[in-house]
Amino acid sequence: MKKNVLIKSSLVLVVITVLLLGLTGCLSVTPPTPTGTVYITITGFWSSGTHDIYMDGFYLGTTSTASYVIPNVTPGTHTFEAGQNIPGSTYDSETVYINVGSNYISLLPLMIIIMI
Repeated sequence: MKKNVLIKSSLVLVVITVLLLGLTGCLSVTPPTPTGTVYITITGFWSSGTHDIYMDGFYLGTTSTASYVIPNVTPGTHTFEAGQNIPGSTYDSETVYINVGSNYISLLPLMIIIMI
């Protein structure tokens, strides 16, 4: 009887050991990459109205409040662009290095007025 208990205990111990060794490394936790938040302010006479917002050439959305927030931006050099998609308007862009934390950018899109 003691022999059966010893064999069963040994077998359970072997099974647990194999399972633990098999799962080793499966539950690794990678810390999140620190990111920055970009706060864009559209300035100037033409700051009212709807503006298209781009980052690194990719359209992000529009804003009608002369401000736009982009969260979770990876640190590094990025180009930000804003402007109105109407005839006579220009887009302003700025290439800046984004740090971890808060980053503030001011863009000044212009309107070209031709007087005849």
